[in-house]
Amino acid sequence: MLGALLFFAILWFAAPGDRKRTEIMLATYIVAMPVLLFAETVLVWTVTQITWLRKVRYDLYAYKFDQWLGSPSFVLGRWVARSRVLSFAAVEIYATPLLVMLAVYTIYFYWAPQEHQAVIRTFFISLFAQLPIYLAFPVCGPRFAFRDFPRQPGPITAHPIVFSGCPNGIPSIHATLAFLCAAFLWRWKAGKVIGSIYVVATLITIMANGEHYALDLICAVPYTWLVWKLGHGWGHRKAAVVSPAVDRDSSSAWSEETAVSTS
Repeated sequence: MLGALLFFAILWFAAPGDRKRTEIMLATYIVAMPVLLFAETVLVWTVTQITWLRKVRYDLYAYKFDQWLGSPSFVLGRWVARSRVLSFAAVEIYATPLLVMLAVYTIYFYWAPQEHQAVIRTFFISLFAQLPIYLAFPVCGPRFAFRDFPRQPGPITAHPIVFSGCPNGIPSIHATLAFLCAAFLWRWKAGKVIGSIYVVATLITIMANGEHYALDLICAVPYTWLVWKLGHGWGHRKAAVVSPAVDRDSSSAWSEETAVSTS
C-alpha cells in the first residue's frame, strides 16, 4: 500500500501535465484495495464452506499423475528447502498476485485505457469461476495431503481420501493469475520478458512450497483460456455493437459537412 502511494506521488510530480489521470488512478486504487480485500474474504469464506461440504479429496490421483512427470512438486520442494534464500523467495513470490494484478491494471489504465475494464473483468472472473471446480474435484496439494512433504512417500494406490484440507488445488489460481498477467503484458516487449519471468517463478514456487501438483498447473491452462474468453468476449461484443453506430454517425456527419462545403 505504501509502495503504491509512493509510486503515485512520484508520478504526480514527474508528470505534471498528466496529474488528472494520476489522481483518478489513485482514487481508483484507494477504492479497489478494500473491494479486492472484501472479494478475497468472500472467496475464502466460500472455499471454507466447500471444505465442509466435500470431505473427500482426490490428492492421491493427482499425485499418481505427477509421478508420470517425475513428481516435480517433491523434487522442487527438496531443492528449495536446502536454501534459506530460495525458501524466503518462494514465500514472497507466493504472496505477490494481488500486487501484480494491481500493477497490470495500472499499466493498462495509463497506456491502454480503452481496455482497462477488460482487465478488471477478467481478473474477477478468474477468482470466482473456479469455485464449482473445487466442489467437483477437490484437491488440496501435496503439502497438506502428505505429512512428510517434500520427502517422497512410499508406494501408493490411488483412492479417495477423507480429510479437512482446503480443496483449492485444481485449477491453480496462482498459475491462472500469472498466465493472465503475462497475457495482458504480452503486447509490450518488456512485458513479454517480465511476464515470462513471473510465470516461471510462480510455477516453480507453487510446486516447491507444496501448494500444488503439476496437474493443477496443467488444468490451469484451459481454465485460463476460458477466463480470458469470458473476460474479453463481453467487451468485444459490446465494441462490435457500438462501432457500427459510431461509423454511421461519423460518415453522415462527414457527408453533411461535405454537402455544406460544396454548396
